[in-house]
Amino acid sequence: MGAMVWLFDTPPRGVDNVGRPLGWPGSALIARAAQGAGCGPDPAATCDIARLDDGRSRCRRCGAWWSASQVARYGAVARSDESIGVDIEDRRRRPGAYRRASVWCGVDLTTPEQWTQAEALWKAMGLGHREPAAGEIPLSPTWQLGWQPSRDGAWWLYSDTGLCPWSVAVPRHGRSLPPSVSTVRKDY
Repeated sequence: MGAMVWLFDTPPRGVDNVGRPLGWPGSALIARAAQGAGCGPDPAATCDIARLDDGRSRCRRCGAWWSASQVARYGAVARSDESIGVDIEDRRRRPGAYRRASVWCGVDLTTPEQWTQAEALWKAMGLGHREPAAGEIPLSPTWQLGWQPSRDGAWWLYSDTGLCPWSVAVPRHGRSLPPSVSTVRKDY
């Protein structure tokens, strides 16, 4: 199957008590993407998605893996037959966050594109529910558009910068060629 990625415009659903925009929960984004996406071999069925203890999401019926991310007014959802992580970011620079993530990744992280790869990889590894240890995220020392392997060779990372920077991560399982990625653009 490869990976399917939905990109959404996600206008805020209101504001909190201090005036900050409220985003949509990942479960709502996943539910929106799952509508009409089919479940396993049945294109008319909808996945019954459960949140696992490690923070990943998986369909109880067909076993598909799901992941979601949101920033500002954009959201991303990814689906695959194997563990998957997705992240989407705006283009703002966050030097403090990048310094901290550099420790987690064991490489110098300086861009939003690298951040999306690190977070997608962290989610796909099933470790997104806790803070990473130093060097635990095997991010490649260089970023590139499209597919590239993780530093340890265990993961494929796909990155794009169209709408805003986003990345997905899936296990490599010794494959020399990466899986396919299909993107769908939807309005929320």
